[in-house]
Amino acid sequence: MMDDSAFQAANARAAYMARPWLKHYSSFVPPELATNFSNGLEMFLATVRAMADQAATYYFDETITYGELDRKSTALAAALKERALPTVIG
Repeated sequence: MMDDSAFQAANARAAYMARPWLKHYSSFVPPELATNFSNGLEMFLATVRAMADQAATYYFDETITYGELDRKSTALAAALKERALPTVIG
């Protein structure tokens, strides 16, 4: 007997496999799309390489380029990782 979460996962998987949303696609939209990237991070890093000096965000009078965003997000990830690791005194 499956528990509730396994049952919900099986139902979600079955709904995805049936792909009921395809009936809402226009006739010119293919049901399968080929992508150049396997995930969002890969896509972001390709954008950084292609246009590091281009504006990624505008916030009031502040502009952040893709290169800056990459550096700042990497620094944030490193700081979070450092905080998460236990300190070993030896």
